[in-house]
Formats: sequence, C-alpha cells, structure tokens
Amino acid sequence: MTVGESSNGWRSARSTNGYFIDPFANVARRYPKTRIRVSAEGLPKLNDGFVLYRRRHSWSSSSYKREDMIDGVKTKILKVIPDERGYLMEILRCDEDLLRQFGQVYMTTAYPGVVKGWHYHNKQDDNFAVVKGMIKLVLYDRRTDSPTHAEVNEFFIGVQRPMLIHIAHGIAHGFKGVGVEEAIIVNTVTEAYDYKNPDAFRIDPHGGEIPYDWSRKDG
Repeated sequence: MTVGESSNGWRSARSTNGYFIDPFANVARRYPKTRIRVSAEGLPKLNDGFVLYRRRHSWSSSSYKREDMIDGVKTKILKVIPDERGYLMEILRCDEDLLRQFGQVYMTTAYPGVVKGWHYHNKQDDNFAVVKGMIKLVLYDRRTDSPTHAEVNEFFIGVQRPMLIHIAHGIAHGFKGVGVEEAIIVNTVTEAYDYKNPDAFRIDPHGGEIPYDWSRKDG
C-alpha cells in the first residue's frame, strides 16, 4: 500500500490487497486513490462517511459507476432525517439518473436466513431499498457480452446501512434476510409486471449454475 500523509491527518493510500475506503463526498471522481485512517493497530478504522469497498464483495458509497462494480450497477446512500416525531428517508427522485422510466413499485419481505433468488430480467431494471431489517444483496453478471461478465457484487444494506442499489436488466440478483427480524424491501422497477408474459426468470440459488455460496461466513 502506498501511503501519503495529508495536512488534516488523513492518509491517501493506493491499496494492493483489493480493499478500499472512500469518502462519500468524492462521488464525482473516479477515485484513482483511496483515503484511509490507520488505527494504532495499523488496521482501517471506519468512521461516519466512509465505507469499505472490495472487488467481488463490495460496499459502495456513490450513485456513480465504480471501476470495480458490475457494469450497470449504481448505488445511492439514502439520507435518514430523524427527529422526536420519527424519521424520514427519501428513496428515489425523478431528477436522478437511476430510473429511465417508471413501471411500478412493489414490496417484498424476507425472514431471517431466507434466500430469495436468483432472478433476472431481459428488459426490467430494479432499484432496491430496504426500509426495515437488513439483507445481503448479491449480484452476478451473467451477461456474456459484459465487460464485467462473471463478476459478483455483495452488499449488506438496510436500517444499519441505508442504500439504494440500481440493477440493470440482465444481471442476476438475489437476497438473504440477515439479522433477527423480517426485512422489508421496496423495489421501484422500469416495467409493469406482465402477468401473461412476465419478464422474470429464475435460477436455483443452490443449484451451482451461479458460483456463489449463500451460507454464512463465520470466523
């Protein structure tokens, strides 16, 4: 790792082990370098406004295409505004580049430990946001003509990490309820569901066609 000290105590680093830490504020950049605060033990110390990003297993902060993210995937940090009455969270706006057209909005849930997937669509784009609980959302690029073919992205999103994940059509996706409560997911999509000819295709999550293990990684 190449490290340089800045005037405010932050270290600018180019990682060699596949891990990156990025500030939310720099969403308009291509991030040729990463910024990292090193603790006394020499390990990355995560603070508000910073997230861990890793190729194939990624936690991202911006609504811009990232170099190591599957082509066609975008992310957006969702701002939560709390007060003594409760809280408010915007999910999706018409002045963003995340919804090329409106199809419908639906809600789905997952109990702890339940896997829903794999699914993919030929025309429909998805925009996932979790409003209760936590999920592990996993994406697999099954498109043979994609520059990121066979890549995997893994996101842990929900009340502890409010994010919207935009998934382009053709990318296989699935999610697993994690934690101790039912997760509620809101998906805003670009196509209305066609009951006679649905644009929804399934792959067995445990069948081996997609090389991903849904089991919990202890240790």
